[in-house]
Amino acid sequence: KVEGGKIVGRSAAPPVRGTVVEAADLFFNQPARLKFLKTIPTELSHVMRTATSLALGAPSVSFRVDVDGRASIDWPKAENLLERTGQVLGRDTAAGLLSLDCSRGTLLFSGYLSAPAVTRGDRRFQEILVNGRPVRAPLIVQAVYRAYEGLLMKDRHPFFVLNVVLPPEAVDVNVHPQKLEVRFRDSGEVFRAVVSAVQEALGARRDPLPVRPGDLSAARDAGSARTAVLGDGNIHFQPQAIPRAGEPVFSYGLIRGPETAADASSGEAGERPFSLRDHPEETPIPAEDGRPRAIGQVLSSFIVAERGGEIWIVDQHAAHERVLFEKIRRAYGGAGVPSQAVLFPVILDVTPEDRARVEEIMPVLQRLGFEGEIFGPCSLRFTGMPAFFPAARGEEVVYSLVSLIGKDRDEGHVRFQDLAGHLMSSMACHPAVRMGDTLTTREMDALLTDLESADSQPERDRFADHLVAEHGGRGHTPRADLGDVRPAEPAAA
Repeated sequence: KVEGGKIVGRSAAPPVRGTVVEAADLFFNQPARLKFLKTIPTELSHVMRTATSLALGAPSVSFRVDVDGRASIDWPKAENLLERTGQVLGRDTAAGLLSLDCSRGTLLFSGYLSAPAVTRGDRRFQEILVNGRPVRAPLIVQAVYRAYEGLLMKDRHPFFVLNVVLPPEAVDVNVHPQKLEVRFRDSGEVFRAVVSAVQEALGARRDPLPVRPGDLSAARDAGSARTAVLGDGNIHFQPQAIPRAGEPVFSYGLIRGPETAADASSGEAGERPFSLRDHPEETPIPAEDGRPRAIGQVLSSFIVAERGGEIWIVDQHAAHERVLFEKIRRAYGGAGVPSQAVLFPVILDVTPEDRARVEEIMPVLQRLGFEGEIFGPCSLRFTGMPAFFPAARGEEVVYSLVSLIGKDRDEGHVRFQDLAGHLMSSMACHPAVRMGDTLTTREMDALLTDLESADSQPERDRFADHLVAEHGGRGHTPRADLGDVRPAEPAAA
């Protein structure tokens, strides 16, 4: 037994396999360092990250982390790296990873990569092992991204665990006090080898997918649903008629969301989302009443409107996002965002680090309309979603929020109020109308009216300012005075 660097006791130990180390009161002799610690959940997430890296580097060793008497990590020894990756990420996620197993000269590569279509919103779970030791190796990470070049959506990141084996003399492990970083003797060779190896693993997904001629002819039949066989998967689709010019392909009114308490008290139906389809007549709002009037839509993305002698160019996605943000913000400041139960619970496999972060922020998520709970060591279960969210996108939205929580924590946004503002902005973005969605005149007028109401809210705060800064502002830009664009008077004869 050691206390403060001094041996205070010795005792016999039974000859059993394995070593148990118990550490307590780590800062009793260094109280100054204790002041630099963050919240318990934040520090716990760092512990989970370290334990995860060590576990991936030693699949044949069992790992267990107990927090307050409860097992947060309990991974028995695994047969191989894939099994250990499944313990960390979940079996379903691990089953969809691409295998990497090849050699380039004296370098041996093994590991697993996410497919280009399966990515995260942050750079976490990018594990690098050099000769089995977890390290930080920016050179290898850059090489992996080079191999994914052209395959990733903007602001999306792959996740992977990659083990690089090379001769000991080809790597210097003594460049960091904690041996967390390494330096390669020939960094150029390592970079090129990693790019080549990862591209080879991704190559199977780049091959053309075989499609039989019979499948194409069947797909042209618009009578009923058909199945096109593509590679090793089936895609079921229902043929739809192509909308004619001017016909809407998206209803803004259908996702305006439930009415607020103030709306309900005025006699309107409070629980049913307001649908512009209830009023099919196209009755333009007169411009004389001071409200903006929609003139038309450009590229199914921008609304051209007129108000008070000005022409407005309105980004429909940014405008609707602004409207939804105000609804979420007001609900969050009141009784909370209304939640609706989902038919099938959304179960997410997450890393122990993500689980610790979400557990800390769960009260905020509940006020935002997410009914969730910790579901096992590495899983989350959500039984309710915000009422205005499309049910089919629930899993995508929750994954996005989990990534955002981790990203904000990494960047130092530790206050619940600041994090809530970031979550609201993200929530407003997902269900908003998109670029390319065709709107009717009444839908455009309704959106403009809602935008006016959102912009006139007297209680705007820094959450709204955050949206203005990062999500396109108020959504409209006065472009010109009508007097500047009227045709010139004809010249006198």
